[in-house]
Parts: sequence; C-alpha cells; structure tokens
Amino acid sequence: MTDLFYPDYTQHQNLVKEHEDLGKIYSQPMAVWLGRDRYHKLKRVPSRIKRLLKRAKNKTVVFVIYSI
Repeated sequence: MTDLFYPDYTQHQNLVKEHEDLGKIYSQPMAVWLGRDRYHKLKRVPSRIKRLLKRAKNKTVVFVIYSI
C-alpha cells in the first residue's frame, strides 16, 4: 500500500511492522510542506509536485498557496 495516506518509505513500513499503532496514524490524510523561508529558494518544484501527484494516485489533492 503506497499512496499519499501511507508514507512509501521503507523506514515507515518497517516501523509499522514493529509498532502497529503507527498504522493508525499513517492511515490518515497527511500534509506535505513544500515551502521554504524567503531567503532559500525552493528547488525542483515541478518534480516535487509530480511526485506528490503520483503518490496520491486516485486520491483528492488540495494545494494551498499562500504568502505570509
């Protein structure tokens, strides 16, 4: 099971095997932060967004864009 609602990193999969309660947390929708502070420019934005959309598969993705 690898989609937006379950981190597809091997480390997380191994942790769920050891600690079943983490599966409850990983089964919930999660947010992904793509921002940086104003002094550090974010790199590879298109590829980061493509990766996020690929992981989401058929789930609904909501992008919130703001400037503080």
